[in-house]
Amino acid sequence: MTMPVRDDEDPSAARSGDGSSGTGAPMAGSSGRSRSTVIRVVFLLAVVAFAAWAIVKERHSLAQAWDKVELLPVLVALLLSIVGAFSGFPQWRVLLAGLGSDIRMRPASKIFFIGQLGKYIPGGVWNIVAQATMARELKVPRARTGAAGLLAIVVALPVVGAMAAVTLAISGREVLGAYWWTLLLVVPLLAFLQPDVLVRLAAFAARITRRSIPLERVPGRNIAEATAWTAFGQIISGLSLMFLVAMFTGSYPSPLLCIGIYSLGLLAGMLVVLAPAGAGAREAVIALGLSPYMEHGAALLVALLARVLTIGADATLAGAAALVGQRAPSAPGGVGAASAGERG
Repeated sequence: MTMPVRDDEDPSAARSGDGSSGTGAPMAGSSGRSRSTVIRVVFLLAVVAFAAWAIVKERHSLAQAWDKVELLPVLVALLLSIVGAFSGFPQWRVLLAGLGSDIRMRPASKIFFIGQLGKYIPGGVWNIVAQATMARELKVPRARTGAAGLLAIVVALPVVGAMAAVTLAISGREVLGAYWWTLLLVVPLLAFLQPDVLVRLAAFAARITRRSIPLERVPGRNIAEATAWTAFGQIISGLSLMFLVAMFTGSYPSPLLCIGIYSLGLLAGMLVVLAPAGAGAREAVIALGLSPYMEHGAALLVALLARVLTIGADATLAGAAALVGQRAPSAPGGVGAASAGERG
């Protein structure tokens, strides 16, 4: 199934259910946006209130745990966080290439990493909007870049969920107690990575989010490569959690346990789209997942440190991409995408 990509499509432009954009429903659209804004504000206030309550409740154990923080493990965890965050770039780039725009490394890194900072804005789509806007300067249709961002999420969901299920089933059954087996229900979702099924899922997600993003079938090889990069990123990010935990426990926990807890936290953050970059949801799941294995205050501190390191990794990569992008020579005609790879 192929759906042509039109250059004039904008992933940031929400559409009504019937696709109309006439003047007959401006008030309804304004009312919908107002409700959405109120919901986001209320949700963020609830997240802040819950976080403040958790920190105040565990303030004494947090203070005790803070005394155990050491520079070297934090630096190692930061390095691993940077590598884990970097893995999202080749995943996104290979999907964009599969859609027809094979952008060179330097301009692509600038688009991806700087655009990724948009995920810290509430709404769950601003990183995709930013990347689509920046890629337009390289003659890449906004709709195509938006489709790549959406496909990256659709690929990540079953992969992250399956990794959490398998790793926790092996080494972390205490995380969910007697209900650990429910995570195994996620594993069959890997079948959704079949290209035709994936396009249908992404189209469904586009309708749910009211984003008009035409989609094309991505070759299976590109999907497989994107899946591999997603899994690699989860492994590396999980290992960063392992070094943080070891500071407080005095010994290294199971790598599979840390990969599973981190993946479960990331999955929760991806599903709670109202939270900027999954803030609050990811930390809550990580802290709860680690609680059976360490003091509650230390578990909460590990979750908070992991968030700080993730932000630091994103900022570092964005800064590096901006510097590298400034030094990149201009392509003939100002186009950074390989002409042979362009379609539509």
